[in-house]
Amino acid sequence: MITRSATAPARICLAGEDLDWIGLRSLCIAVDLPTTAQTAGVEAAATEDDLTAAAVAREVWWFLCDRLHICGQMPGVVVSTAAPIGGGLSSSTALVVALMRLFLSHCQAAPMGDIEIARLAYEFEFTTCHGGGMDQLAIALGGAVLTQGCDGRLPDVIDRVEFPSDWIAIVVDSKIRKSTARHIACVRTQVATGDSRLGEYCHRVDAITEDMWNALLAHQLHEVSALVADAHEAMRDCQDMSTDRLELLRKLAFEEADLHLKVCGAGGGGSLVGVAHRDDAQAILSKCRRAFRDGGLAADVAAVEAV
Repeated sequence: MITRSATAPARICLAGEDLDWIGLRSLCIAVDLPTTAQTAGVEAAATEDDLTAAAVAREVWWFLCDRLHICGQMPGVVVSTAAPIGGGLSSSTALVVALMRLFLSHCQAAPMGDIEIARLAYEFEFTTCHGGGMDQLAIALGGAVLTQGCDGRLPDVIDRVEFPSDWIAIVVDSKIRKSTARHIACVRTQVATGDSRLGEYCHRVDAITEDMWNALLAHQLHEVSALVADAHEAMRDCQDMSTDRLELLRKLAFEEADLHLKVCGAGGGGSLVGVAHRDDAQAILSKCRRAFRDGGLAADVAAVEAV
């Protein structure tokens, strides 16, 4: 049997968590923390998290069989990922996209566009987490993507551009996993009850997303970085999406390296993300690592390319 492989990047949300299913705007970039799926005989999937990966692989296979009338035996799959699991960088969606690309290649199905891959991945994941589709679009399309959210279907792509080549993403892994499903369930309860704090959050972050996109198009790194901080403050103050540990990491990064960070994804743990000029990256990493170490915080920090 021919060995095949497929990859999908992780994604960073710079602004707009939850707005992709509430109906407002989100801004994400794809980053070079890839998930790779590769065929491996006919045995069950195997990864560092064997049972989870095997279960997802089987579910994706049968989903594609039902939707696309694929026939045959599912190949064995080996999966690896560079993104921290439960880190808010959408490693779960990257796994689904990589598996779909792999299985379509394995079955020699007709070529499928990135939007259609994103749509299939969204439909697959919506049945279990009832979230939005910014992750699927960012991962499938790559680059920087501005979306207009919609509940129950894939968001509309307002615009997509390449991330500036002289900028780089900074990712701080707090080493604490977050729970997306629990978070979405809580926010859906807020929507149903007309929670005023959620309304304030939506108003603030939709405006931040618009301003950030315009600053990105204008190549204004300082403005984008300041808006990253604004997006975090809305997440923290309106939606309690931060923790004392995350706030301490943010404080140290800003005081020691002049780096603004925001929580990425559902919050409560996971990763903090920011943007910096490529030429400043190594100095920022050194300062953050020293500050985190001196503060007794076991957190990883890395500079990650946009893709």
